[in-house]
Amino acid sequence: MAWSLLHSASILFPAFEAPTWVMKMFVTAVILGFRVALIMDVRTDTVAEFEFGKIVRPSFISLVNIFASSAAP
Repeated sequence: MAWSLLHSASILFPAFEAPTWVMKMFVTAVILGFRVALIMDVRTDTVAEFEFGKIVRPSFISLVNIFASSAAP
């Protein structure tokens, strides 16, 4: 999804003579949006049932680890 948005923007922004900073801000928003979407996905998928019926709830630490791993270069 992000790839298609960036690809479309790289074609459309020059066609509409948008300044170069617009593309930079768009790429930054897509990168930050990935982290937000990742956290929201973990937050909405709070309960997972496995074959033994054990319920696992992700902790705050797991959210921090996911966020930190996505920030690593």
